[in-house]
Amino acid sequence: MQDKQYPNVYYIQDLKYVKMFVPTILNALGIWPSLGKRKSICKRLVDYLFSFLSYSLIFASIIPSSLFWVFKGTTHTRVRMFTPFAYSIVIVSKYSILILSQDQIRRCLKYVEEDWKNVVNNDERNMMLEAARVGRRLVAISMSFYCSSIMSVRLIPLLYLGKIVDQYNVTIRLLPSPAYLFSLDIQATPVYEIMYSLQGAYGIVSASIATGGIGLIIIFVMHACGQLKILMNLMSEFSEDLQQKEVDKKLANIVEHQIRIRNFLQVVDHALRQISFLEISIGSLIMSIQSYCILTEFENSNSMVIIFFTISYCTATISVFIFCYVGNQLILQAEKVALMSYELEWCRLPDRKARQLLLVIIMSNKPMKITAGNFLDLSLKTFGDIMKTSFAYLNMLRNTIG
Repeated sequence: MQDKQYPNVYYIQDLKYVKMFVPTILNALGIWPSLGKRKSICKRLVDYLFSFLSYSLIFASIIPSSLFWVFKGTTHTRVRMFTPFAYSIVIVSKYSILILSQDQIRRCLKYVEEDWKNVVNNDERNMMLEAARVGRRLVAISMSFYCSSIMSVRLIPLLYLGKIVDQYNVTIRLLPSPAYLFSLDIQATPVYEIMYSLQGAYGIVSASIATGGIGLIIIFVMHACGQLKILMNLMSEFSEDLQQKEVDKKLANIVEHQIRIRNFLQVVDHALRQISFLEISIGSLIMSIQSYCILTEFENSNSMVIIFFTISYCTATISVFIFCYVGNQLILQAEKVALMSYELEWCRLPDRKARQLLLVIIMSNKPMKITAGNFLDLSLKTFGDIMKTSFAYLNMLRNTIG
């Protein structure tokens, strides 16, 4: 039943619309924070169980592949395997960061929940819904690319290539990632079937972690964009009516809203900047190495492997682009707020009120942005720099490896 004590009586369905399927994904990983009362002992035990299973599936795939990379791989094989190996390390890191950042993520979600509860009119609600609609589309796009990449890497070896015969006339059944377990024969039944199932389950877990991380960032940053639109609306109303009895109240609303947005973004940046940095770093690495692998496989005329590498390359590119696009939307919206602050008619106010408004203008011109590990600003300019860097590394690989 809807809670009538809040201005927005539709806040429950609005919150469900905003969050989409991100809570379901993170609940399945055991890392969705509780927004109400403390989690019960039973719920905490279930979360620990899900976390244990997720870590187990990740390491059950990483360890055999790492052993193959160290003991069995050739130079060409190691180059091809380096990207999934590095991606696995990043997945473990992202999952650990999400677990350790649950309190900060809870604070961010509390901000979002309170903002939706306290929407005062339909115009503001529509502004927030418009920003949320863009966020939902971005989450759906990122999830579709992650899932397509996982499905391609897990199913191509089984459905298309099936079995191969090596130079010693030995039939080899392919795995999504090569594996080695010392004296244990990977090709024997049921070891092969178990390993293939574990690697498939790992693919689902890794896609869930990646989608959950990018989904949280999209939800929070697009929510901030919606709040900035409301701030612009408050500034517009302030300029329309400068009657003495209303000035203090309107100015207080603007300052309070502006401070709240900045505090929210500070919490978001602190909670998820490591996730952004890892995603940007591994995305740049994947774009460099996968483009090298595509060029190499063109020489071997291996069409299905080229398709697989292309899907992986596109997924990394889209992922990095979405991070940078979302950050760029925040920067653009903040610039619109700064521009509107210059249009406030301070000259029509008494001197004391005009000086107070000057502080609002100064605050409005302070940049708002999300960073990747405090090193890079998430923006389309950063995306362009990353693309240039990936091509530079591609040329370095071609010249070094040949």
